[in-house]
Amino acid sequence: MYRALLIAAALGTLLATGAQAVTTTDLVNQVSTTSLQNYLQSLPTYYGDNRCFNYSIVGNTYVNGAQHDIMRDKLFTYFRQSGWTTFYDPIYITDTSGNISSGANIIAVKQGSVTPDKIYFVSGHYDSTANHQTGFTSCPGADDNASGCVGLLEMARIFSKYTFDSTIIFACFDGEEQTINGNDGVTYRRVGSIHYVNKYTDIIPKIQTMVSFDMVAWANGSNRGRLESGYSQNTALDTAIENALTNYGGLSYSYNNSQNYSDHVSFANKGIPALMLIEYNWTSDPYYHTTSDAVDNPSNIGWAYYTKMVKAICGYVSDAAHLNGVAAGYAMAPQSSGTLTAQATNDLGAYLRGLVK
Repeated sequence: MYRALLIAAALGTLLATGAQAVTTTDLVNQVSTTSLQNYLQSLPTYYGDNRCFNYSIVGNTYVNGAQHDIMRDKLFTYFRQSGWTTFYDPIYITDTSGNISSGANIIAVKQGSVTPDKIYFVSGHYDSTANHQTGFTSCPGADDNASGCVGLLEMARIFSKYTFDSTIIFACFDGEEQTINGNDGVTYRRVGSIHYVNKYTDIIPKIQTMVSFDMVAWANGSNRGRLESGYSQNTALDTAIENALTNYGGLSYSYNNSQNYSDHVSFANKGIPALMLIEYNWTSDPYYHTTSDAVDNPSNIGWAYYTKMVKAICGYVSDAAHLNGVAAGYAMAPQSSGTLTAQATNDLGAYLRGLVK
């Protein structure tokens, strides 16, 4: 009887702590349209907002849009409030004419508990543009690509309550919409991601897969996601994203084998399985790269479709990094909401090298 009571108590403890009791579907079901709305509507994504990278030039220094740094700091703060280890990753580039560009990637890390040296990487980009219009004075970029960054925030909120075998990195890249010919001989097309793969060369081989989550919210009336893929190393990743779209997002899918779009290209060119997950038929989006890509444009954001896309990528990452339990205590302890903390200026490379050694 005593042994039976011990066994029953042990089983009760396992169930109470959530060991082996949580599934990816449990996480996917926590993706909330209301939460996505709250995040997106709290960011500078409205008519008149300007998040452009290198919007103007004064002397030999490029100046970013008025809301660019506001977006940067809000993303940093939200990740830290979810308990993720979060860094500013500064970017300084001098071009071949001697002009200086500056920005910063936002990098958020959740360490794996079993195989931390295996990294699953998902990105959005927080800069925007309205270069389909001459002389534009704003670029709110609600869909392109605040939608992808907010998807990462929503996953960070949910994932903070759980543990995973492998490490997850979420990146909000800067300067995706720009190309700079650096005086170091590097062509920075997709500035933030090129900076990242060139700076952290010893960490890049630890990345198992990379997905660029870019333009995922347009109200296009479809029930389909699109994979921009086409790299020979992508066979298993393509299949995994297909399954996630179907099983977790309730979406069908199509392919375009372009190797020219978004931040995944920087990683794919280093041999990493990498693709972009984007809304179907995005090239027909009438608000793409215009001043009307705004959250307060009632025809722009399709909240139901957007929620499905976030559910799909949530399911993919949970399965890929291997969800293994509930985090001890109440999720992860939220970090300071202050944006200019000591950790913000720590060297990201040193942290990553300690993580994967």
